[in-house]
Amino acid sequence: WPWWLYVSNGLFLGVSALLPLLGRPGSELLAVLVVAACAFNYWAGSRMGLPFAVPRCRVFIVAVVLSTLFVVASLAASWAGMWGLVWVCAAGTVLSFGTGSVFHYRATRR
Repeated sequence: WPWWLYVSNGLFLGVSALLPLLGRPGSELLAVLVVAACAFNYWAGSRMGLPFAVPRCRVFIVAVVLSTLFVVASLAASWAGMWGLVWVCAAGTVLSFGTGSVFHYRATRR
């Protein structure tokens, strides 16, 4: 997997976690961002010949699930009016995905 794919996905996730700060327009942007991230990953996978490949590194899978939970927690925090917690969730999203990415990158380079 190319290193830039990890970085771009981390940015997609981090921005997704911050979108609740925009209020109502953030929910529409979140839907657009999710579709764009899926299309981007499909395009990158197609260029590598693996458009539907699913990583098998367990640490990476756990990190992706954790980062997804942080995005959901960010939405919940915004609904509760806890705007500071949205920033914490965004940081958790990027850090958990970044950590999993390092493990996955190392696992695929052996």
